[in-house]
Amino acid sequence: MKSNHRFAYTTQLLVSRKFSDSFSFQLAPIFVHKNLYDGILDQENTLLLAAGARYKLSKRLSLNLEYAGRVNLPDEFKSPYSNPLTIGLDIETGGHVFQMVFSNCQPMNDVAIFTNAAGDWNGGSVYFGFNMYRVF
Repeated sequence: MKSNHRFAYTTQLLVSRKFSDSFSFQLAPIFVHKNLYDGILDQENTLLLAAGARYKLSKRLSLNLEYAGRVNLPDEFKSPYSNPLTIGLDIETGGHVFQMVFSNCQPMNDVAIFTNAAGDWNGGSVYFGFNMYRVF
């Protein structure tokens, strides 16, 4: 198997707007192409429509939400994967930002996030992630 058979590509068009000091919204059509895929569990090309929002609860606390729904999934195709849904909380402390993330998707790369979300919010299979970064 050649190495280029394992490549996958993601293209997004990000359209966002800050409606107020507290609320921002983003809409993003997404196209994912996989060179190597399992035709029973997965698709070669996936089209999604994603939306994300951020609401500042206070000066140092914000709530984030992101969802991506697959648009081109055929009716007869029964995928074991869910549409990715992520809820996050950002806590700003001076120069640091702490992020707590709850999602039904465990992978960290964009192709796997959009096409292989194995968790289920209804079934209690939710993953927790934590980030910390420094703002200068």
